[in-house]
Amino acid sequence: MLAILLGILKVLLYIILFLILIMVLCILTVLFVPIRYRVEGEKYDAIKLDVRVSFLLHIFSFKYHMEDETNTSFKIFGKDILKKKKNKKAKKTHRKDRSPKKHAKDKNNEDVENNNENINYSANITDEETKCSIDIDQKVKKTINQEESKKDSDKIRAESQIEEEADNNTIENKIKSSDRVNSKSEKHNRKKSNKKNKMEQHKKEHKKQHKKDKSANGKKNIKQVLNTIKDFIKNEENRAVIKMIKDKILKMIKHILPKKFMAKMIIGTGDPASTGYVVGAVSILYTVTGNKLKVVPDFTEKIFQGCFYGKGKIYLIVLLKNTLSIILDKRVRKLYKAYKA
Repeated sequence: MLAILLGILKVLLYIILFLILIMVLCILTVLFVPIRYRVEGEKYDAIKLDVRVSFLLHIFSFKYHMEDETNTSFKIFGKDILKKKKNKKAKKTHRKDRSPKKHAKDKNNEDVENNNENINYSANITDEETKCSIDIDQKVKKTINQEESKKDSDKIRAESQIEEEADNNTIENKIKSSDRVNSKSEKHNRKKSNKKNKMEQHKKEHKKQHKKDKSANGKKNIKQVLNTIKDFIKNEENRAVIKMIKDKILKMIKHILPKKFMAKMIIGTGDPASTGYVVGAVSILYTVTGNKLKVVPDFTEKIFQGCFYGKGKIYLIVLLKNTLSIILDKRVRKLYKAYKA
C-alpha cells in the first residue's frame, strides 16, 4: 500500500513540476521574446497609414491599414478574431431581416378580403329595409319639431327680457367692486416689488463677497503649492530621486522608439520668412535623428507633405526592470509615504 501511495505522489509531483516549468517558460518567452512593430505612412494626394505588430513568430499579429477605408485585423495562429466577430454580427442582422413577417402579411390580406365580401353582401340586404323606415321617421319628426320651435321661441323672449334687467344691475355693482380690488392689488404689488428688489441686492452683495473670498483662498492655495514645490526641489535627496525617475523613463522611451527610422518632409507656409522659421525649428531634430530626417522647404506655396518609415522591437523585460526599480526604490517609497501622510 505504501509503495502504491508513494508512486501516486511521485506522479503528482512530476505533473506539478511539469506545469510549473511550462508556466516559467511561458513567462520567460513573454518577457524575453520581443514585440516587433513596423509603421509606414505618407501624405501626398491622400493620407495612408500602415501599422503591423507581431509577437512569437507571428503567432500573435495585429494589422491596421488606413487609406480610403480602415481595415483592422488581430490574428492568433493565423485566425482573424475581429473578422469572426464582424461575421457573427452580420449573420444576426441577416436572420432578423428574414423573420416571418411576409407570411403573416399574406394571411392578414386573405382575412381582410373575406371580411370585405361578407360585409358587402349584408350591406345590400339591409339598405332596402332601412329606406322605408327612414321616410316615415322623417315625416313624423318634421311635425313634432314645428310645434316645439313655437313653444321655445316664446320662452326665449321672456327669459331675455329678465336677463337684460338683471345684467344692468350687476354691471354697476361690478364696476364699484373692481375699483376697490384694483386699489388693494396695487398696494400689494408695490410691497412685493420692494421685497424682491431688497432680496436681489442682498444676493448680489453675497455673490461678490463669495467671489472675493474664493479668489483670495485660490491665491493662498497656489502660493502654498508653489512653496511646497520649491521646498521639495531644494532638498538634495528629492533631486536625486527625480533624476533617477527621469533617467529610467527616458531609457524606456528610448527602448520603445524605432531603431530604424526614415522620414522626408516638404514644408511651406506661403511666406518665405515663416517657412524659414519653421524649417529652422524642425532642423533641431537633426541632433537626434541625424541624416534619417530630410526637410525640404518650399518658399512659394503653402504645403505640408511627406512620408515616414519606422521599425523597432520592444522587450517587456526592459520595461518591467525599469518600472520595478522605480517602485522598489526606498527613497521613492519614503516620498510616497510622506506625501500620503
